[in-house]
Amino acid sequence: EQEYWDILTRDLKFLADNGQTDITHPGFELITKKANGEWDSSLFEKWTEIALAAGMRQFHLHDLGQGRTISHLAYTSEIRPLNPENLAKLPVIEGIMKRRGWKFVANICDEPFIMNEISYMERVREVKKIAPDIRILEALEAEYLGDMDIYCPKLNHLNMWFPRFRELQDAGTEMWYYICLHPTGRYPNRFIDQSMLKHRV
Repeated sequence: EQEYWDILTRDLKFLADNGQTDITHPGFELITKKANGEWDSSLFEKWTEIALAAGMRQFHLHDLGQGRTISHLAYTSEIRPLNPENLAKLPVIEGIMKRRGWKFVANICDEPFIMNEISYMERVREVKKIAPDIRILEALEAEYLGDMDIYCPKLNHLNMWFPRFRELQDAGTEMWYYICLHPTGRYPNRFIDQSMLKHRV
């Protein structure tokens, strides 16, 4: 309905006016199959057009993975197989991205730990095989996750494993970092007793 698109436009303009230009995209759920078996990406493209007109520049695709086999703190934890329905739609998104010059990044599993490195690298290889131009971005708690495009460690892990991350950066890997609710102390965090200005310094 038009009301939905009007509200979406209003809210995205608000984000852009306040400095946010990257956003999670509903992505996979907006791509369906027609009766003849062809993919229908019309809603996906309409949503993206509205977001770009409102001031967004890059989109994040979630739900490519299916989490971990058990708790992320368990030593034997592994990254589950990729979501087969969404994986099948990834080349469709890649094709749209190339045709229209749009920017998308995808994540597989939030904050993989060091015990997840081997299984995570396998998932990266699967994604790169089917859609090599979709960039993979992950907030992580590990040193190396294979042929990932953007490494995004928390500040304490950036500090702890800085030589390794410097090697990756020197080899051409893009590096970000993120602020979480922990650790506290010398590191910026999201607890209410710390000024949000410190996240931006």
